[in-house]
Amino acid sequence: MAMAPAKNIKKGEVVFLPHYPAGDTKEQHELDRHQLIAESKKKDSTAIKDLMCGTFAHGRQDVIEDIKDRWPVLFDVSQVSAEFQRITTLNLEPKFMSMLDFYSPKLLSMFQGEKGAVGERHRAKMSILLQSGIPIQRK
Repeated sequence: MAMAPAKNIKKGEVVFLPHYPAGDTKEQHELDRHQLIAESKKKDSTAIKDLMCGTFAHGRQDVIEDIKDRWPVLFDVSQVSAEFQRITTLNLEPKFMSMLDFYSPKLLSMFQGEKGAVGERHRAKMSILLQSGIPIQRK
């Protein structure tokens, strides 16, 4: 019951809220969850890894729904910034913008180096940026 790798997700990307596996039902998820609980009580269970992979999307959905129900303001932009500042003592927007400035040349260089249809789309979008007067460092 191992979950197939996520499609169209590059290495290092995070899937915030994955889709349920095709053909999966809430009833099957509950059965798998109960089996996972039973397996977790065993000393040497080999089924836990497969069960965790198979129930990942459902578990993530449960966590996000629970957080949204209990702490809806954490999904408000102003509160995301405030929470970031409480955790890091940094102001999110200036920190984000300074890091964006820092990494933009490398990102643009990577985009310009793309081949095929993806590269063509990136070059077309960068051309629009250049025409609008936004400075872009070329390689």
